[in-house]
Amino acid sequence: MAPSHTDPSRLLHVGEREALLREASGAVDAVRGEVSVTTVGSVEAAGEQIDHGDVDCIVYEHGASGDEPESLRKLADQATATPWLFLTSDETAVDDALRAGASDVVVLREDTGRRLLSRRLEQILARGRSDERDTRETGSIGTEALRSDQAATDLLLDTLDDVFYLVGTDGTLERWNETLKTVTGYSDAELAEMNAIDLFEKSDRERVDEAVAETLEDGAASVEASFVTTDGETIPYEFTGARLVDDGDVRGLVGIGRDISERKALEAELRRKASLLDHIFDQVPTALYVKDTEARHVRMSEFHSDAEGTLGKTDPEVYGETEYTESTYADDMRVIEEGDRIINQEEYNPRTGEWSLTSKVPWRTEDGEIQGLIGVTRNITEKKEYEQKLNLRNRAIAEAPIGITIHDAMEPPGRIVYANDSFQSLTGYDESALDGEDLTILAGAETEPSQLDRLDTAFHDSESRSLVALLYQRDGTPFWGRVTVAPVTDDDGEVTHFVGFLQDVTETKERAEEIERRLDEFGELIAEELRTPLQRAEQSVAAIADPSQQAAVENAVESIRRADKLVDDLATVHSFSVKSRDVFEAASTSQSEDQ
Repeated sequence: MAPSHTDPSRLLHVGEREALLREASGAVDAVRGEVSVTTVGSVEAAGEQIDHGDVDCIVYEHGASGDEPESLRKLADQATATPWLFLTSDETAVDDALRAGASDVVVLREDTGRRLLSRRLEQILARGRSDERDTRETGSIGTEALRSDQAATDLLLDTLDDVFYLVGTDGTLERWNETLKTVTGYSDAELAEMNAIDLFEKSDRERVDEAVAETLEDGAASVEASFVTTDGETIPYEFTGARLVDDGDVRGLVGIGRDISERKALEAELRRKASLLDHIFDQVPTALYVKDTEARHVRMSEFHSDAEGTLGKTDPEVYGETEYTESTYADDMRVIEEGDRIINQEEYNPRTGEWSLTSKVPWRTEDGEIQGLIGVTRNITEKKEYEQKLNLRNRAIAEAPIGITIHDAMEPPGRIVYANDSFQSLTGYDESALDGEDLTILAGAETEPSQLDRLDTAFHDSESRSLVALLYQRDGTPFWGRVTVAPVTDDDGEVTHFVGFLQDVTETKERAEEIERRLDEFGELIAEELRTPLQRAEQSVAAIADPSQQAAVENAVESIRRADKLVDDLATVHSFSVKSRDVFEAASTSQSEDQ
């Protein structure tokens, strides 16, 4: 059908999407006739066009002219006689536009655009044309225009994803959109019979009443409350209302309700995480801390000795400028400025004499920008001191001038798991050759099997044992070794390992044998020396029968004394020989059994 008029409709556009407006107005041409589009960049520029009186409709883009809702109020003041449409991609801006008096609102989404905008423009321009015609013919707004206005408003309200409501001063629901029915589950007939307050959870009703009173008194208010659906489900909503005035009389309030379930869930999750973080900061027995981009403390765990006193300060400011604090501050700035991670770094504080283990990582925003660091420092002074003692013991064992071995107690027990340098030097076996072996590796052709059996019994019975045996080095060289083994237990008394000691006693053994040989020779010599004085004594005594042989008697006595002294000397040497042999033999037999 051809257009019923020839004058073009005049569209004033405030914003940057001129191409969209021209495309949408082109679709209106076929139905309503030609539409001319004029684009300006601000509300002030739009006012000049409006003042000329040649504008049929205004399309205002959200944010096109600076701060809102101030820009919306300026536009509403200028366009008192001109319908205007609010174009936005942000649903949260709809309330401000409706309060300012927008004739219509179009929320652009991925699935809406030119077609929706064209339909809204067509309705507004058609209403304007109809108003002009009815005014010329009857001097008042015609019935057809009223119907068109009602249809456009209903379409606008039902298109909203948010709940729309108009509530009278007595609390009755006078108007609502399809979204309210969908959300609550009530029908139009049920809603028409209800008081608005009945839609809310009982615990929220007092707060809603206060918000309604504030809106009617001050002009606007917001409140969070939960709808109760017909199924008993509660849905959290945020309501924004504005006072509705007709001819100076307060008629009620109109507003929008937005589902905030997702936001509430997010807030609950954030609270849960914050509570967890608080718990970690308060309960973890280590120093947790957060620092800003200047390396100043913004949060410290309660475990810290002076958590409150460190807030807002850097390490040098808290503890003084020392080589240690300058080093920690440099590490902080390296993490913050370069994004480095410091993990398990050992630090020594000479001021306190304490060791600590520190990790620091960048603290980033969701966009990845570094806004500080998160650190954890644990006191490891006791551990460090224990490690130092352990290292000292290990060095002592490794450097001891006696062969030391550690044996596994697991079946079969006695396997060598460690041998110090002295053991390796004495036997000629290195770590690789000893791996998985036991002391039988030192046995050779002349080694007494019973000696090794005694060692094996000691390992299996978890006993201490010491013995001397003929052993062999790796190259076959024999040596006499004193071997001692003893069990090592854990805190529960369970035997986990054995410690072994190996000492080369070849020289001692050979010295004992030499002493024994020499004693035998000495005995033979003494015996030979005794014969002559004893024979002389015998002859001298025989001459005692002759009184004239007094000198012979004295000679006999002297010889006997000499023999007696030689016998004493021999007894003393023999005693030393026996004692030396006893000591050596005791060391080579059952010394461990005596222990």
